[in-house]
Amino acid sequence: MRPLHPRVREARAALNLPEPFRPRARSDGDGIAAGEEAVIMTRGLLVGAGVIVALAGIIFTLQGLGAIGGSAMSGVTFWAVAGPVIALAGIALAVFGLRRRPA
Repeated sequence: MRPLHPRVREARAALNLPEPFRPRARSDGDGIAAGEEAVIMTRGLLVGAGVIVALAGIIFTLQGLGAIGGSAMSGVTFWAVAGPVIALAGIALAVFGLRRRPA
């Protein structure tokens, strides 16, 4: 944030206006600083998205192999090959979310 111009600072002082809000990392008493909350939330989002993508990859694989029927994807070799790749991408995303360290 840019510092205030000296004339603006003088006018604020003359009018008894408070200083502009400057956010700071602080703890709300639970031991987690405000900046760390975003990192924790991002980690959870990455892990959750990774698990969902991995499950979709497993379902695609099973459909491609014909184990799950009733879909246009059933018995199609493309999904039998693409499914494990998608599942591995989801697992990699979840592992990345778990290994991410707070800044």
